[in-house]
Amino acid sequence: MSMNDKMVVVLRRQFEPTVEMLKNLIGVCPDDFWMDAKQKYWKHIFHATTSMKFWFRQQKDEEFKIPDFGKDVTEDLDKEVL
Repeated sequence: MSMNDKMVVVLRRQFEPTVEMLKNLIGVCPDDFWMDAKQKYWKHIFHATTSMKFWFRQQKDEEFKIPDFGKDVTEDLDKEVL
């Protein structure tokens, strides 16, 4: 096994549980907490997933663009619901 293959094994062993934990955090978060503009829970999840997309892109020299959800989701989620 090459050094690169060994690194992949080690990184996978660390990364896969991290992604599973992130999925669990999303799944157990109550809607009212998720949508609470003061908590900004969604920002932590958005940051984590966007960072993964950035660091695991195939072409390191390609321009990175934050995912487009068809509208400014971040602006909507920052609004307080009365």
